[in-house]
Amino acid sequence: MQLHTRSCSEVESGDADLYRSAKACYVYIESSNVFSVKVLQALLLIALYEISNAIYPAAYLTVGHCARLGHAMGIHQRSDSPQMLNQVGTWVELEERRRTWWAVIILDRYVNLGGRNRPLACEDAQPEDFLPADDKSWDRGEITVVEPLAVRANTTIEVCPFTRTCQAAHILARVLGHLNDRSSDVDFRCEEAMQLHRTAQALSHTLLNELEQWIEKVYDPTAHLPLFSAIGICYSASLLLYDRYCCSGILGVAGNVEVQQTALSGINEVSRAVLQFAKSIRSAMDLGGALRMSPLVLDCLYQAAANFMWQSRETGNSDLLNMANEILSVLEVLGTRWKAPSAYLSILRNSGGHC
Repeated sequence: MQLHTRSCSEVESGDADLYRSAKACYVYIESSNVFSVKVLQALLLIALYEISNAIYPAAYLTVGHCARLGHAMGIHQRSDSPQMLNQVGTWVELEERRRTWWAVIILDRYVNLGGRNRPLACEDAQPEDFLPADDKSWDRGEITVVEPLAVRANTTIEVCPFTRTCQAAHILARVLGHLNDRSSDVDFRCEEAMQLHRTAQALSHTLLNELEQWIEKVYDPTAHLPLFSAIGICYSASLLLYDRYCCSGILGVAGNVEVQQTALSGINEVSRAVLQFAKSIRSAMDLGGALRMSPLVLDCLYQAAANFMWQSRETGNSDLLNMANEILSVLEVLGTRWKAPSAYLSILRNSGGHC
């Protein structure tokens, strides 16, 4: 936990020593055949630290190890897979295992944003799989109704922020699967791309509405930050999808022109939405929300800034470059919290955007 509560300005070489100690401690525990949900949770925290500080390929490998450990324990599928852990005795314990596995899924999807044609470390959630229960009910130990993903796919149903993050990760998984698919025919892929566009768009609209309601209802100026993970992942999924089609020049098949036009307009719309999101992030940081900020917002900032820089280079529009610079300034602010923003800034400034 110390790794996650200290800013970059507070740590130098001691941070690396603490990180190595945490990794060594985990290896010792695992080699002693100690397996528990808490051990997996500790490894998830190490993976999140590696993601937020651009420690690659360690982050990718650690998340994959989290998935394998969850598979070994059997928490990914309680009904049919062998169970290493004792049978749960309470609803709270069952919910904790469910949430832990969803955390593995979320990080696995996020860590695959930067690479293509890589298999996910764990299967996507099935329609019958249950989403997390309401945060407040779980904190109080009150048994509440939990619904499967198929039911909660309806984004109009009010749920907790962690559930929204799970929904966003599910959409991202579908986008990654779509982009890695090479066996389906072009017409099917175009139809699927349009469906993914509509699904991500619906969730992002729901998230923004909930964000506005949360800000209006709660006095705490940083209370809405738990929604930022879901918003960031949803934007990342949309931008990743549009990036594949807006520059591909796929022509000659019915529907492809529509997909390309949707991608071109979508990448502009979402990039501008991310710009507004970046302003919200800066405001939250200024109001003392640094420790509650999610590192899972970083990728969408990077993608949006790269899009603005690319479009500015193609069109000569200085306004687009100003938009990119505004996002870069937010990444600089986040760079006081983690090291990954500095890595993104270095890529953007050296490449000048991409297509």
